[in-house]
Amino acid sequence: MYSFSKSSPPASPTTSTHSSSFNSVDGTHDSRNEARLTATAKRQKYLKRLCKFRQMDFEYAFWQMIYLFISPQKVYRNFQYRKYTKDQWARDDPAFLVLVGLCILISSIGFSVVLKIHFVGFLKLVLWTVFVDYIGVGLLIATTFWLISNKYMIMAPPRGQDVEWGYAFDVHLNAFFPLLMILHLFQLVFLGPFINAGYFLGLVFGNTLWLIAIMYYIYNTFLGYSALPFLKNTRIILYPATVSELMSRKLEKYIENQPQYPDGFQYKTPILVSDSKGFTLRNACKEKEFPLESWCKSGATTEVLVDLIKSRIEKSIKRHQHVIIYLWSGTCDLTKKEGRFIKLKSHSKQSIQTIEKQYNRAINIVSKYQNAEIKFIDCPLLSISNWNKYKGHKNPETYKVEDFLVTKQIQELNYKIYQLNSKLNKTSVKVSKYFFRGRKRRKGQIRKSVNLSINNKDGIHPGRLLSLAITKSILLDTYIECFNIDQKSELLQIRVEQDELNTLF
Repeated sequence: MYSFSKSSPPASPTTSTHSSSFNSVDGTHDSRNEARLTATAKRQKYLKRLCKFRQMDFEYAFWQMIYLFISPQKVYRNFQYRKYTKDQWARDDPAFLVLVGLCILISSIGFSVVLKIHFVGFLKLVLWTVFVDYIGVGLLIATTFWLISNKYMIMAPPRGQDVEWGYAFDVHLNAFFPLLMILHLFQLVFLGPFINAGYFLGLVFGNTLWLIAIMYYIYNTFLGYSALPFLKNTRIILYPATVSELMSRKLEKYIENQPQYPDGFQYKTPILVSDSKGFTLRNACKEKEFPLESWCKSGATTEVLVDLIKSRIEKSIKRHQHVIIYLWSGTCDLTKKEGRFIKLKSHSKQSIQTIEKQYNRAINIVSKYQNAEIKFIDCPLLSISNWNKYKGHKNPETYKVEDFLVTKQIQELNYKIYQLNSKLNKTSVKVSKYFFRGRKRRKGQIRKSVNLSINNKDGIHPGRLLSLAITKSILLDTYIECFNIDQKSELLQIRVEQDELNTLF
């Protein structure tokens, strides 16, 4: 049996104090309705606690400060837990605000000593840093993002969800703290002897610190708004190429470390059975990091993959005791080759009927074994015109109609897959959802567009970011399928990770 690497995030007061009071039916907090407050009441409660230091959790605030450097995603994951437990995204404890203010005071003292600023100048520096740089600019940025996100970034239909102003201000605080540490404390050590010495390297070093601090601020701001599951197009906060690389590295790190690896007993072994798309997933990860056993065959139709299951399943059961097959096929059944190029295999429903027949055959094969199960991963979208363009076709745009037709066929095939999984009492791993983007409503309808750019240039195989997202999605599903999960907090963490994937594209 293969092994997973294990690591657990540090304990959080937000999760630990409330995880036991979830309702077993719908996962909601027992006193949630009673705890709901208006925005004015929340603000008044927050301001009153500013003077009550004994009620502040400085230990948890200090933990957040550390993880804003090490792993800021964990900080925003705790914001999501707070929404589940206290029905608000924003902090209800001003301890973080107070600690950042204390850091500003300490850094201002350091600046005064290094730059030999007199006492009056020191007071002016503190007042300017606190009330202009920290609070004033923060109010302006938070209000700007609050207005923009609520007006232009809420997913349709809104369903009563909006961005809390307090949360927008918290995002600024989270992004401001690393910037403060880099520019007001770390830079302070090099300010006198190196940066202000007039040397070229000193100037380059100082400007590099500013660049790193600003990039950190932008990245933390992006993480803050992308953590909200009801916001769309949060990637506009970052340059698209940069966000793709950052998110790819984040997913790679998750797949390698598997922080939500369940503590319960693993009683099933997942096996991915796929055509060349499976190789694409493996290539996106390093071989040692790929978390699933996989049986892949390039160019294989569903029939070939089902034959592969039939020939290997008995040995795999002897080796692993209990297996669950994740069958991911369909792409090679919908198209056919003409030399280097491809075209739609059938304009009727014949291809879908053939695939469905093979799926039922796979179910019959697996059902013969008591210690074997099967579920189906839905088919991703593809572009025939992009493939032919990639292979050097002179007029690839002539295949645009076939792109439209194959998209319709894939949607119909995926509906069949959802029905089959439902009959098997299995949840569906929905890969195709990443390709659809919601648009403005017309007459109560949501207009969706298809985004095929997340595939590779060949138009068929998933791009690197999509491959990592699919791998993580399957991995999270295996946690639920293959482990005895007794702790509701573990299941909640998995659900939160799944919600994050839904907002990735």
